[in-house]
Amino acid sequence: LIEDHGGNLIEDHGGNLIEDHGGNLIEDHGGNLIEGHSENLIEDHGGNLIEDHSEGHSENLIEDHGGNLIEDHGGNLIEGHGGNLIEDHGGNLIEDHGGNLIEDHGGNLSENHSENHSRNHSRNHSELD
Repeated sequence: LIEDHGGNLIEDHGGNLIEDHGGNLIEDHGGNLIEGHSENLIEDHGGNLIEDHSEGHSENLIEDHGGNLIEDHGGNLIEGHGGNLIEDHGGNLIEDHGGNLIEDHGGNLSENHSENHSRNHSRNHSELD
């Protein structure tokens, strides 16, 4: 099943379900479920589930390369490279390169580059300046 309601491009290479409600680009290379509601780009390369529920927020990019679950509720960028769970509730950037869990509830930047369990609850840009 592929449904496109106003989006410009949807590509499905073996995935089971893609739904696009106004997004510009969705690519699925083997993932099972992608839902996009007004986001600009979602790419799934083997992940199982990507959900984007930030209608009206127009976040820019979600990429999943093997992760199992990414949820974005208003954040701008989430990248998952092998992580199991990334949840972003309003944060701007989350990157996961092999970590198991990252949760960001309002923080601006969370990065996990380890194989171990890691949580970051709101580390903001002012701490990095």
